[in-house]
Amino acid sequence: MKNCNLIKTITSISILLSLSSNLFSESMSYTDRTSFLADMNVTNTSTINFDTISVGTDLTNQTISGVKFEAPGTSPLEVVDGETLVRSTLFPSSGANVLSPGGSSTSLENDDLRLVFNSPVKAAGLDIVFDVPDGASFVSIEFFDESNNSLFTNSFIPAPSGSPGFQFMGFASDTAIIKSILLNEFDGTASDDHVAYDTITFTTSVIPEPSTYALLLSVIVSSKIIFSRFKNR
Repeated sequence: MKNCNLIKTITSISILLSLSSNLFSESMSYTDRTSFLADMNVTNTSTINFDTISVGTDLTNQTISGVKFEAPGTSPLEVVDGETLVRSTLFPSSGANVLSPGGSSTSLENDDLRLVFNSPVKAAGLDIVFDVPDGASFVSIEFFDESNNSLFTNSFIPAPSGSPGFQFMGFASDTAIIKSILLNEFDGTASDDHVAYDTITFTTSVIPEPSTYALLLSVIVSSKIIFSRFKNR
């Protein structure tokens, strides 16, 4: 009977711990990189900016730094020089290179991109680069968890100010739940604005906060005290 009561008590503590974690779970979407990087959950980041990758490299279904590049629309996903290898000059958000669905061919539409992380991450963001925006981006973005449930979507991301330009989109959570990102370019107009991608930033590890250690320690201490009291009865 004593052991049964002890098990029930410890189980209750475990449930409360789980509920408290879910209760304070928070997430936030961002449209500017500065605010994204200032989020307390955006730590220990890694960045892929394509400037150390040779122009002409096809990254379709390739994995870099734990991120797989998939082409749900046009392929290849080719690294190009933003200034010279597209219809109009692109302004990359860093360096000279960008990732371009369809390479330097502007006749290929559906400049889509899917990023899949080897392990779920807490935060991720990137710049969507346009050559000559026609007043609207015609690009959507959606973040998914490991079960392919949608975490956040923006069905019509803001167009960059002026043309050409780029627009940042990011999402951050206090738990590592982001498994993939899907960008969908859906402008049906023939020979539409060219879309490319640059400066992908994401968290690379999850380090428990000191408060988490403190909470776990309190649970362990409480469990020992409860066990000791039941044992001495």
